Amino acid sequence: MSDGTSSSTNNCPGLDVLQAFSLGALSDEELQAVAEHASVCERCEAVLATIENKADALVSGLRRHVSLSSSDFEPATDAGATAAPSGDTIVGPLADTAEVRLPVRLLHYELTEKLGDGGMGVVYKASDTRLKRTVAVKLGPGVILRGDEARARFKTEAEAVARLNHPNIVRLYEFGEYRGDPYFAMDYLDGGSLAKVLAAGPLPERKAAELVMTLASAMQHAHDSGIIHRDLKPANVLLNSDGAAKITDFGLAKLLDAEQGCTRSEALIGTVGYISPEAATGKTKDIGPLVDVYGLGAILYEALTGRAPFKSSSKAETLNLVRTQLPKPPSSFQRGISPVLEAICLRCLEKKPKHRFESAQALADDLGRWLRGEPTKTKPPGPLLRIYLWSRRRPALAVGLFLAIVAAVATPIVLHFTDPDLKVVKIERRLANREKVVLIGETGGPKWLRWRNAKERGKSSVSADGVFTVDAFGRGALELVRNPQTDHFRFRAEIKHTTTMKTGRIGIFIGMTEFNLGGDTLLNFGQVTFNDMEDAHFALRLIAPEKRPKQPPLGNPVNLDGHLLIRGPEGGHRYDCNAGMRGEYLFKPAYEPPKFKECPWRKIEIEVSPKSVQVTWEGKDKLKEITPEEWSNNLSHCFKILNERGYEVAALPQILHLRGGVGLFVSNASASFRNVVLEPLDDVPAP
Repeated sequence: MSDGTSSSTNNCPGLDVLQAFSLGALSDEELQAVAEHASVCERCEAVLATIENKADALVSGLRRHVSLSSSDFEPATDAGATAAPSGDTIVGPLADTAEVRLPVRLLHYELTEKLGDGGMGVVYKASDTRLKRTVAVKLGPGVILRGDEARARFKTEAEAVARLNHPNIVRLYEFGEYRGDPYFAMDYLDGGSLAKVLAAGPLPERKAAELVMTLASAMQHAHDSGIIHRDLKPANVLLNSDGAAKITDFGLAKLLDAEQGCTRSEALIGTVGYISPEAATGKTKDIGPLVDVYGLGAILYEALTGRAPFKSSSKAETLNLVRTQLPKPPSSFQRGISPVLEAICLRCLEKKPKHRFESAQALADDLGRWLRGEPTKTKPPGPLLRIYLWSRRRPALAVGLFLAIVAAVATPIVLHFTDPDLKVVKIERRLANREKVVLIGETGGPKWLRWRNAKERGKSSVSADGVFTVDAFGRGALELVRNPQTDHFRFRAEIKHTTTMKTGRIGIFIGMTEFNLGGDTLLNFGQVTFNDMEDAHFALRLIAPEKRPKQPPLGNPVNLDGHLLIRGPEGGHRYDCNAGMRGEYLFKPAYEPPKFKECPWRKIEIEVSPKSVQVTWEGKDKLKEITPEEWSNNLSHCFKILNERGYEVAALPQILHLRGGVGLFVSNASASFRNVVLEPLDDVPAP
């Protein structure tokens, strides 16, 4: 692009180029290049605004050198007017009432008042001296400033208006040229523009709907006549004194049956703030009648809210909003707007033309249905669609909110499914629903487990044949359920002794609870244990002679007793004590010295209730039943020793805690377990 004699170090056009651009005095390619630069350069945009709002030296100079001295275009001579100073006669769009005194005459039109100007010319209120009527006269580019594209557009506008015959589109009375400068005369409406009306505030929604319905019908007539307006906005809607509205300013109109050439393929066509997304991208070849549906939606939006769909501090930013953002719902600015009317408005403003109304008439029809109280084809968005549309309007906030929601929802879910206690929670939920739960099946390991004691000296595994096995050196407690969820339940298991030390014992435990004793930990539980591999007489040798029974036992004992175990902070044992053989049963062990014999599967069943604890051996033989009171009394000697060692155990709760942990017990031995089941039973009254 040539920039004349001026240039700048930041690639911005010089002041003289911007002045010429404002006046339309550049070539088509230069006009387009400056327009594209100014759309993204706030500095040049500000300079152009200053030029447009203030007469500059270039304009004054042009006016001094252009003279239409013909008697056909001269100052009027009525008594109230003074002739314009010599050398300051107006030329086309350069007319400025600040410098030229009106009225003046153009042929048989007496121009009395400047109504407005723009890139395509200047409009005056005028009196037609031939037909004695008031008209609006639009003057095209003047002799000095005219260009081929500008003149072609002016001609296109006149041709477009001449084609149309609709009560809501301005009528063309005359089109002609004077000394090569085009002009045409058209309807004059004395009610001003819709833009001036809306500057005072929005319209009532019914009035807004009626207005746009009328304009949509008018634009359908234009489309049927092969004309696209491409610049619909409130400023291009004029009102009569009786409130009738007419569409004007077809300066950017496109004739569908005309050869292309008045507009470059990538020019920005329209007014920033009202321009459609496809026009804002500069792809003019893609612009069709639905660009006017967008414009009608923009008019309806401003009629409902008092503001354009998109508005920012700069043209560049506004264009970016048009291209990338959805408009805020009208109800965001004006409460009480009908959701259906809002949906109709926003449908017009969809980014993609295929999502808008298929025609201007379809828009008029839906507005008519709404005005008559009939069901419309356009429906308000549902909750999910409203959320989706909101997220499109505020993508950054939506992403942040989405991530926050995901974190809030997903975190507990992730924690839930990664929680090592998830399985036992499910087990305990089933128990609370009075369901029987298989904790270990015929084969395989437990559904959930944790070591409560001797973890560092114990291990569990599933053998090649699918049998679950536990090995422990010391008193190993492997918990299968933290809480049976009831005070009355049956716990049964099949157990096989596999290896042992002389004092080894295996079995099950119930009611395991944990207490803090000044930094140490007290584990309290009840246990049912036995040894199937060693002669019980060996154990008698560990007892002081005076305490040995007079008669040796007839078999090995199955013991039901209470147990207290104290661990230090580091896990080491400080003290353990059991209540002795308080509930017992003698059985013949598998032991047959000196030859080893594989032990059989033994069945143990223990029923716990608030009244007592009862153990059944091998499905038929029962041990001595023990009550909670007996249980506590049997541990009294343990309490005495603990108190002597400085532990305060007198304040402990009832020692037989029915809802404590339930699991497997292996001490200095190895054992296999299968068919381990916990079954809630019907509640029984407290004793």
